[in-house]
Amino acid sequence: MTDSSNKLPSFVLTAGICIVCQFTNVYCQVSFNDKTYPYGIKPSPALSSTATTEYNKWKTAFVTSTNAGGFQRVMYQQSSNFTYTASEGIGYGMLLAAYHADQSLFDDLFGFLQLHKNKRGLMCWNIPYSGVTPLDGSGEYNSATDADEDIAFSLIIADIQWGSSGNIDYKNEASAIIDSLYKYCVDPISGLLKPGDVYGDSSCLNPSYFAISYYPHFAALSLNNGWNTVRSKCVQILDTASALNSTGLIGDWSDQYGGLPASCSWRSSEYEYDASRITWRVGLDFLWNGNPDSKLICQKIINWTLTSPINGNASVITDGYYKTGAQKSSNKNNPIIAGFQTGAMTTTEGTWLNNLYNQNLLREDDWFYNRTVKVLSLFVASGNFWSPAGVISVPQNSNDEISFNLYPNPASGKFNLISRYIVIQIEIYNVLGEKVYEEAPTLKGAHTFSVSLFSPGLGQGIYFIKVRTEKELFSQKIIF
Repeated sequence: MTDSSNKLPSFVLTAGICIVCQFTNVYCQVSFNDKTYPYGIKPSPALSSTATTEYNKWKTAFVTSTNAGGFQRVMYQQSSNFTYTASEGIGYGMLLAAYHADQSLFDDLFGFLQLHKNKRGLMCWNIPYSGVTPLDGSGEYNSATDADEDIAFSLIIADIQWGSSGNIDYKNEASAIIDSLYKYCVDPISGLLKPGDVYGDSSCLNPSYFAISYYPHFAALSLNNGWNTVRSKCVQILDTASALNSTGLIGDWSDQYGGLPASCSWRSSEYEYDASRITWRVGLDFLWNGNPDSKLICQKIINWTLTSPINGNASVITDGYYKTGAQKSSNKNNPIIAGFQTGAMTTTEGTWLNNLYNQNLLREDDWFYNRTVKVLSLFVASGNFWSPAGVISVPQNSNDEISFNLYPNPASGKFNLISRYIVIQIEIYNVLGEKVYEEAPTLKGAHTFSVSLFSPGLGQGIYFIKVRTEKELFSQKIIF
C-alpha cells in the first residue's frame, strides 16, 4: 500500500477559490461550473448552464464534418456563399471546446488544423468549402496571427484538461505553434506583433490581436522571454491609442502610435468588429492577473459608454462607433456589446454590467463571428475562461504517485518544496514573463527555499514558479 500522505491533489487557482479536481496521475479536468476570478466582478445573472446552452446552439449552427477530411470544422457561415472555414473559427472553436472539456470536438478541430498548416507551421487562414488547402503563394495560404494565438492557447488548456500522454501531445503541439508565432509573426527588429506571418508592419497593426493575457504562458512554456517584450510593446501601443481620445476607443487597425494604418489604409481605423475584441483580450489580463494598465484601458471605454450617445442604455448599442464617440452604424448585434460586457467586469459598475450581459444574451444572431463572440463572452461571464496559472502538470509515474509538492501558497517569501526526484532548476517569473529568481539546487526530498521580496523585480504579488527535476518539468502559480 502506498502512503497517500505524500500525494497532492491537482488544483486550479483561477477563481479566488480552489477548484479541487479529482485526484489523478495524468491531468486535472476542470468542471464547467460557475466560478469567480481573482480580480474584477461578474454579472450576477451569469450562469454556466446558460453558457452551455448557447455553446450547444453554436455547435449545431456552425460545426460540420462536410469536407473536413474525416474530422470536423467550423463553418464561417451556413449560407451557401460563406461555407468556408477561417482559421479564426478553428481557434475560437478550440478555445470553446477546451474550456467546455469537449475533447471529441477539440481533437477533431485539431485534426482539421493539421491538414491545413502552411510551411511555417501555422494554419492557412482561409480553407474553401472544398477542403483543399490553398496553394503556397496565395493570400489564403498565409496565417492570421490571432487565430494561431488562440489555437496555441487552447492547446495549453487542453493539456490541463486531458494531459498530453494520449493520442495528441497537446503541450508539444502548443510549444511548436508558439515558436512559429514568435519566428514569423513577431517583427525581429521592432518586437511588434504583426497581423500575419507574411503580412503587416509597424504601420499596419491590429490591436485586437494583442492577446496580452496569453503571453506570460507562452513565455513560460517556450522558455522564451521575448514574449515579455511582445507584451510590453502591445501594452504600450494600447496605452498610446487609448490616450488619443477622451472615449478610450481604439480602432480596428492602427500604426504603432495608435494612428491611421498607413500601409493598409483601406482597413477600418474606427471602433468596429475587430476592435470589439480588445476589451475581451485586455479584460482577461485584469481578471486573471490584476494588471492596472489593463484595467485602465477597459475602464476608460466603459466610462464613455455611460455618456452620450449610449448613456448607459444597453439596448441602443450598435456595431460601430467612431473613436470620437459618434455612432457609425445603426445595426444591433453582439460583438460590440459582448466586448463592453467583458470590459465592464474590470470595473465596479455592477448594475451596468448586468444590463450589458442581459442585452448580450437577448440578442440572437445567425452570423458566425457575431454568435461566436457572444458565446466566448458568456464563458468569460460565468467564470469559465480561467487562467492556466496555478495548474500543476502531473506526470504518469510507475507507482501512481505524484512526485512534487510546494507549500504554503500564498507564501511570505519562504516556501517548502518536496520532490521525489532531484530538482535541478527552480525559476520564478512575474506576470510579464520576466525571470526574477533562479536557483540550481541539485537536491531531492524536502527542502525550504527563501526568496527576498526586496530583491529587484520581486515584491508582493502573483508569480509563476517552474521546477525542473531530472524526470519532469512542473509549473505552478505562487503568491507572495
